[in-house]
Amino acid sequence: MIFLSEEYYIKSAMPNWPREYTANRAKYATVPSALRSFEKLAETAKYLNRDYLATTLDQGFEMLANGEAAHFSMQTHRLTFIDTNYPDKINDIGVFAQPGDDPNNVGITIWMPSGLYVYQNSPNIDAAKKFLDFLITQEAYDLYTSKVKPGGPPVIKGLRLPSTAIPGVLDTQQYFDAGKYQPALEFESPVKGPNLEQLCIEVSSGRMSPRDAAVAYDQDVRKQAVLLNLPGW
Repeated sequence: MIFLSEEYYIKSAMPNWPREYTANRAKYATVPSALRSFEKLAETAKYLNRDYLATTLDQGFEMLANGEAAHFSMQTHRLTFIDTNYPDKINDIGVFAQPGDDPNNVGITIWMPSGLYVYQNSPNIDAAKKFLDFLITQEAYDLYTSKVKPGGPPVIKGLRLPSTAIPGVLDTQQYFDAGKYQPALEFESPVKGPNLEQLCIEVSSGRMSPRDAAVAYDQDVRKQAVLLNLPGW
């Protein structure tokens, strides 16, 4: 998550990053703001609990809920799990964006929600479209969130989180209101290497330098880019 969440800051420094990256004209090892994705991961190593490599996701949630861990880098939808399993602790947990190098520019990387689709040969297309129009109204959203706690702010203009939302989720609304957000790279580029997770483990455990990891990842993504027959690779 630390690696992926740096996307906001990469695009702040290089707005055309997704396009240049997809076209093989920009790389993690050669773009300083992109290299920071691995550097920040390495910088956190000294703060990790000793048994972090053997700690499961559920155990991490429990540690955070019980105050045995100070911070957990995660997507806000994970808070719904903590709310379900540790409801008496959820109000103790807040959310802040991954820090940048400029204190005057702090923002978040967001993951987009699922889509809703209508079968093109349906005999009820008009009715389906009306239903979809209703689903993106505040009335429908309020009905939905009265039964299901949202895992993040809505990404539809004009919709607002209910005041009863999980406090940590409400914390993220400020970044949306300020326009301080960017979609994760996977929503703007098809290029993603299969070995990213392993490289992140190597860096966070101190077994590989950020630059070596960046070089290795640039080589890793080439395989997928060639498989997708992308121009420039």
